[in-house]
Amino acid sequence: MAKPGRTPDVGRDAPTIIGMSEVFRAAMEKARCVSRPGAKTAATMPTILLTGETGTGKSLLARHVHAIGPLAQKPFVQVECAVLPGDLIAFALFGCEQSVAGNDRQARRGLLERASGGTLFLRNVDALSAEAQAALVPALEATRIRRIGGVGDVKVNVRVIAATNSDLQRRVAAETFRPDLFYRLNAIPIDLPPLRKRGDDVLLLAEHFADRLAREHRRKRVIFSQIVRDELTSHPWPGNVREVFHAVQRAILCQEKDGQIGVEHLGLVAPHALVSRSRTTALGLKHRRIRETLKRTKGNVSKAARILKVSRDSLRHRLEAMDKS
Repeated sequence: MAKPGRTPDVGRDAPTIIGMSEVFRAAMEKARCVSRPGAKTAATMPTILLTGETGTGKSLLARHVHAIGPLAQKPFVQVECAVLPGDLIAFALFGCEQSVAGNDRQARRGLLERASGGTLFLRNVDALSAEAQAALVPALEATRIRRIGGVGDVKVNVRVIAATNSDLQRRVAAETFRPDLFYRLNAIPIDLPPLRKRGDDVLLLAEHFADRLAREHRRKRVIFSQIVRDELTSHPWPGNVREVFHAVQRAILCQEKDGQIGVEHLGLVAPHALVSRSRTTALGLKHRRIRETLKRTKGNVSKAARILKVSRDSLRHRLEAMDKS
């Protein structure tokens, strides 16, 4: 049985994805649908465009989609588009023969050839230069390529997943991103919601990271107090999942000998006014939502917990805190 809030691993290298909120589960369901076996080759599988703010887990989801699908045992080649030079994009994509590779004794395989049969993941695709965008358009549809300096063709068979934290449609309108490239990448769009819209998913993530980091650093297992849990759920998390990981990492390393951690151990950094306003607003909304849900369930805490997607114990703790405030 998988633990609540986690997707079960499928295959040895499938990352575990954490989240139970409705918006997150919708994105994951879409990812699972496009990962089902059916296409005969990688090239016939639709291109996926992952969008979302920095730190929402786009790279992790790309690996998950690859690992749970029919290409799991095939190559997964990640490309950081921000560092692909425009004048060398052809070499990077298509590779080159020995005669062009200088003193190298062997020809160099390009990214398309290395990923053949599997997935080519284009991370930060919005960072591609104009030259790189132009070279990528025909490459995405190629089933045969020719290395630079070569005389024969090489078969390739690649499924493409791209990721961006930019609005590519606005970039197309501003003429800074090629429309033909956008429409090739945007076959299956999947948007990962920011953590501030995922409710109690932050608690699931924090607990997951805490268990993992405690084992890695040989520290006592941490149980978050209600004060720390309130801090976690009310913080705006501009850095999303990545920020949660680093906050929990700091807390694990700075915890007291008895295994207890305080809010100060999280080391959250944000403008005071923003945090204060966000915390007050968030707590007010949470309290109002709890009261409304309990009213609908006629005081049935178990039923209210299911509607709110929190544990029964967590809801009881919140009710006690509300009574004291």
